[in-house]
Order: sequence, then structure tokens, then C-alpha cells
Amino acid sequence: GLDPFSRYVASKDAEDEESYIEGSYIGIGVEVAMREEGLEVVTPIEGGSAKLAGIASGDLIEEINGDQVAEMGYDEAIERLKGPEDTKVTLGVRRGQSQELKIVTLTRRRVEMKSVYLQEAQGAFIIRLTSFQRSTAEELRSMLAKISASRPKSGVIIDLRDNPGGLIDQAVKAADLFLKKGKIVYTKGRDERENALYLARDDKSEPSWPLLALVNRGSASAAELFSGALKDRGRALVAGERTFGKGSVQSIIDLSDGGFLRITTALYYTPSGVSIHKNGIAPDVELKASPAELKDFAERSESAFTGYDLEKDGQLKAALALLASGKCPKSEKEAE
Repeated sequence: GLDPFSRYVASKDAEDEESYIEGSYIGIGVEVAMREEGLEVVTPIEGGSAKLAGIASGDLIEEINGDQVAEMGYDEAIERLKGPEDTKVTLGVRRGQSQELKIVTLTRRRVEMKSVYLQEAQGAFIIRLTSFQRSTAEELRSMLAKISASRPKSGVIIDLRDNPGGLIDQAVKAADLFLKKGKIVYTKGRDERENALYLARDDKSEPSWPLLALVNRGSASAAELFSGALKDRGRALVAGERTFGKGSVQSIIDLSDGGFLRITTALYYTPSGVSIHKNGIAPDVELKASPAELKDFAERSESAFTGYDLEKDGQLKAALALLASGKCPKSEKEAE
């Protein structure tokens, strides 16, 4: 009777949840939501074996070790995905309306979720944000200081593609690094105690470079909050594809057995009042990934993120052209 993001976490799994928040855990590296037919992949995690095998946002995991996920509950399905490091799990994965079920065998591994990367290309700086963990805002602050010292010529791209989200306070703090005042996001729930408003503060160090946020279907939750705030406040041009649409707030209720309930209690809204949930963030400029970029499982790289290849990344190449065109804002709109 609950939505796909509400669930019970047993005491034996509570430590795994904390490890994920801290940015290191053992698994195949996917954010998922339960559907009638199976587990829908919200986002494949950078460096996880799922992404390295080519599993993408929107793929449906219908089988785990030959058993139908539709006949399992969420907890059972997640439990079957888990296991000791270096053990294997075989998945039956369907993409879109394909008639073919792909059988993929993955190795469970420790996923070290570094959340901030930096690369320079064509006179611009590209910041890759893979998730929002406890240290993300501070890592980003340090990265911005490095960029300021280098004085970017055309501006900065923040790449949020396949960012599954994470800690909301980190997304708020990250957005605040670019905004001087006004709304970042607000929440509304059935109970007024769940209502909250998050505002930007002017710390006199906000950068004034042209800014572009690059998103796709795998950008979810905190990544949508972040990109939605920059879009609504006119601080960044948002380009790419409509985001996933996971804009609900989960509150934690601790239980006496050491486990906890994660219950949806409110929804997130962008500064202009748009509900993120089930709607996602629509880009200002649509940049679709080409069929060549949506490579099949076997053709994907076998290593974690090590940098961009512009010849193989048409979305990023187009984003760099947009940035160079002078269409990206250097400052936010007047706050409401």
C-alpha cells in the first residue's frame, strides 16, 4: 500500500544504508524502484558493475538468478541482489519495448562513490557530479576555487547525467554555491510539520561564469532538486533530456529492533512551484543521446569514470557548443 520509495530496513541492513550514504558499499551499483513487472533502474552508479555492463536508467530487471522479480516483494528482490564481495549474480534485463530479455552476469564489488570530478575541454571546465554524499558540497566548493584560479574562458558545465541523487542537504548546499538569495527548493506534505523552505545565502563568493547543467533520464531526486533550482532561478541553462521524476521526501522512523522505516511524507517543489515528482525537470534545450551513445551491454567500457571522450559523447559535445554560443547565464534572476 506504500509508494515505491517507502520501505522497511531491517537492523542487519541499516549499516549498509549508512555505508551507501558515506559513499562506499558492496553491490552491483544500481538505484532501483519497484514496478509490477520487476525492478526499474533509476540510475546505474558510476563505477558499479551494472553501469560497466551497460545497464541504463529505465531498464527493467525482470529476473534475478532465473527467478521472476514480479513474484518477489521489494525486500526479497533487493536481498537477492546483495551478497559478499566478488560473488556473482545473473540478471534478466529488458530495455524499453524490446522483445529480447538480456541475460547479464555481474560481479558484486565495492563501489567507491567519489562524487566530484573535473576536466577541462575546449576552454570550458566540466564538473561531473555523480551523487550527493556527505562531502559533496565541500568537494564542489574546493573545485570551484580551483576553477576560479584558472579563469574559465567559455564557462562551466555541471554534468548530472546518471546522478541518482543522495543527501538533500548536500544538494541544497551545492546549489547555494551558485545562488546569492531566494528559494532553492521547498517541500509540502499532508502534515504541516513536513513543510520546509530552503533559501540561498550570499557568501560573496558565488561565481559569475556562464553555467550549463547537463541532465538525462538517470538524473534523479537530489540531482533534480539541484538542476531545478538553477533552472528556475535563471542561473543555468539546463540541457539534455527530461529527468527521472523522483521528487518525494522520505522521513526516517527509528525502530526498537535497530531497523527503521523510510516513509514518504512530502513532495519537493522547485522555486517556481513545479512538483518534481513524476514530472521531472524539462530541459531548456533538448539534447538527445544518439543510438551510438546508447551502446549495448557488451560494448560498454570496463573501467570506472576516467574522463570524457568528446568523439563518443555527442550530448556533451553539443553542450560545449551551447556554452560557447553565449546563451548560458552568468548570474541568477532577481529572487522572489
